[in-house]
Amino acid sequence: METLQLLAAKKRKGLLDFERVVIETTGLADPGPVAQTFSWTKKSPSSTCWTPS
Repeated sequence: METLQLLAAKKRKGLLDFERVVIETTGLADPGPVAQTFSWTKKSPSSTCWTPS
């Protein structure tokens, strides 16, 4: 979570430019809990932001 928060802060400041973050889960028996860690909400029509659940 710390890394994602750092990436989000840098994006807000204009220090990074990206559209997506991919979380690779190969090898996990059940990646569902990893995916459920994030709750996706829309802040504006052009931006998607994540918030920890």
